Amino acid sequence: MESSEVVKSILLNYLFAAPTLLVWLAGVLVSIVLWRKHPRVSLLALAGFGVALLVALAYGFVFVLLNHWLNSAEIAYDQREYYYNALRFVFSLVEAVAAVLIVTAVFTGRGPRVAATATATTNRP
Repeated sequence: MESSEVVKSILLNYLFAAPTLLVWLAGVLVSIVLWRKHPRVSLLALAGFGVALLVALAYGFVFVLLNHWLNSAEIAYDQREYYYNALRFVFSLVEAVAAVLIVTAVFTGRGPRVAATATATTNRP
C-alpha cells in the first residue's frame, strides 16, 4: 500500500465517521460556551466529549496504519484478527471512560428538586 493510498484510506475513514465527529465536536463547543455558567459540569463534559473526539480521530488513523503494517509485515490472515480485536478493545475502554465522563456531567451539579405541588399546597391560608 503506497502512502497516497494510506492517506486516502484515512480520509475515507474520517468521511464515514463525520456524523459522530460532528456530534463530539458540538459537545466540545457547547461545553466551552457554557463554561462560565456551569464550570464543573462543563469540565466533565469537555473532558468526555474531548476524549470521545480524540478516540474517533485516532481510531481512523490507527486502524489504517495497523492494516498497512499487517500487510507489509505479511502477517497471516488468521492472526490479524487478534490485532484488530486488541485495537477495538483498547479503543472501547477509552470510549467507556468518555461515556462515564459525559454521563457524570449530565447528573452532576443539580440542586435539590422541589415539587411544584408541595409548595402550592403549603402556601394556602
